[in-house]
Amino acid sequence: EMEVALGAGSHYNMMQGAQAMVQAQLVKDFLQRLFGVDFSNANVPGSLSIVVPESSKSATDDTAPVDFVQGIRALRDGPEGSCAYFLHGLDGDALGPGMSLGSLPSMMSGRVCAVEYDDEAFACESIEALSRLYKSRILQDRAKKQAEDVLLAGRSMGALLACMIALELQKEQIRCSLVTLDSEVIWPSKLDNSFCYDWLGGEVEATLWLSRLAGAKDFVEEQVQSAVTRGHLFDEGASRLQTAAFGQIASNLTAFGVNSLKEFRSICTLASSNCARLRQLLRPTSGSMRAPSGIFDGKVLIVAGEERGQKLRQVASSHCRNISMCTVSTEEVYVGEAATTIANEISWFLRSRSQDRRRKPGPEATPDGKSAREEEALV
Repeated sequence: EMEVALGAGSHYNMMQGAQAMVQAQLVKDFLQRLFGVDFSNANVPGSLSIVVPESSKSATDDTAPVDFVQGIRALRDGPEGSCAYFLHGLDGDALGPGMSLGSLPSMMSGRVCAVEYDDEAFACESIEALSRLYKSRILQDRAKKQAEDVLLAGRSMGALLACMIALELQKEQIRCSLVTLDSEVIWPSKLDNSFCYDWLGGEVEATLWLSRLAGAKDFVEEQVQSAVTRGHLFDEGASRLQTAAFGQIASNLTAFGVNSLKEFRSICTLASSNCARLRQLLRPTSGSMRAPSGIFDGKVLIVAGEERGQKLRQVASSHCRNISMCTVSTEEVYVGEAATTIANEISWFLRSRSQDRRRKPGPEATPDGKSAREEEALV
């Protein structure tokens, strides 16, 4: 005897956040219907006790996230607040839309979405065309939600994309703000080449990229150092490297929905293809780098480790005026305390932005390295 439940989403996210609540409710209903399980019994598995009865939910509870626009994946849909859109990195979100963000989206308020690098995006012939496509999708989604404020966020090349889109929205006098996650708003990096292993080639580069993203910074640096100093260029291909990497990051990968070496290998293959294509778009038409073509006047929050924070601020100051800082541990993926810290800082950042509306017109001074919370206290 079989029952099938169909719904939106994929195997990447069906066991996380609001989707997990849906799965648990389905299992609960199934057991009650077939076996008459009494869920008030203390012997019922504790994992099923997370289901909240509909009658006990408050008006402020999240609704199930709904995808309004093709290419915009809703990760969370709160009843009020701004619309936040996360832009992918060089791997094109090979882990799945928004999966590299760990539990961060579920801890934020308002509507939180990931902009998908899908077939239409893959077909774009320039980084400008890609940013225009993403801007169009974001505005369509924002209109469906009828939200006034837009928050754009990105990591690695996603920070550049987010800044490019923010500049276009600024021209259209649409209020938006920007969050960069341990990243510069230019490409390639001025500070390091941590995310640029193209000289190692294909899936080797993708494996190192994803390993670093999952928290294995020391492992990645050791592998790169080995390649540089001893001429070890992974002649055996990516397979052995992927096995070693998976051993380092297996526990962290579960936060991204990856539970086996086979899945990790498949994701590395997809990431390699995305990296190659996006690097073509990032190749400068003139000069030595890609950079935003203007100055963004809106509020900017840089999330970074203590060592890189001020350097990232210095690079961003050439392209952004109103910068706040959030210092976190960059050794952790976006789960647990790290995700909570970032979500709280973004919340304070957005609240201070709302208060700015009541300020008198005039030039705004750039805060001197203060967190968003400290900045709000001054407003």
